[in-house]
Amino acid sequence: MGFAGQSEPLKCMLNGVVRSKGPAGKLYVGDQLESAADFSSLQYRLSLERGCLVNWDTQAEVWSRALSADLLNVNPADSALLLTEIPMCPTAIQDTLDEMVFEHFGFHSYCTRPAPVLAALSIAAEQAKASGSAIPPPAALVVDAGFSATHCVPIFGSSALNYAIKRLNVGGKMLTNHLKQIVSTGLGSAHCLSSKQQSHPVLSPGQMLPGTKQAPLCMVAVGVLSCLQRDGGDSLDE
Repeated sequence: MGFAGQSEPLKCMLNGVVRSKGPAGKLYVGDQLESAADFSSLQYRLSLERGCLVNWDTQAEVWSRALSADLLNVNPADSALLLTEIPMCPTAIQDTLDEMVFEHFGFHSYCTRPAPVLAALSIAAEQAKASGSAIPPPAALVVDAGFSATHCVPIFGSSALNYAIKRLNVGGKMLTNHLKQIVSTGLGSAHCLSSKQQSHPVLSPGQMLPGTKQAPLCMVAVGVLSCLQRDGGDSLDE
């Protein structure tokens, strides 16, 4: 989230609500999760499922947090809102979203566009700025790899060609689960012992691996064998 004209987001935070387990569980909304002391026993309630907004109460809590004085500090009545959505978003979800934007929060105006379309427009604007020419209508194929799915979206004339959009139900969540299977065998019920033999729980793979993916620790190798040899492998069997 951020303001128009900024090259980078003002803040990136979880689009959901998290509660710690137990009778006196603490509630964390959005960026408040960063202040949690124990990440080993948390229950997540996300606003989106398969890329679609379905948990409206959760989304309202997150937006209220984002608009508060602690973060954006804006009055919706004096603001215009730009939202991204998945390609071919169901009409029923769009209608309910319109109601929440205007009736619940009272925004002055708002616009919603598929994220791949905005990405194509941004790249076209950068290329035009670099070449010094007028912005041409973007003609591109955008591969949008998200949390739950990957969309291949052809763009022409600043619009997505809906009839040609392809969706593959493979995304970051599947990669996280795959890494969790690999790591869980080694971690098991891992724990650390201090000098006084006091047990300290280690993050479970469910909380640790998303951060590992987002940090510069996981990357795609164009040539796996050459990368391994460069990093110290003497002889590798093909």
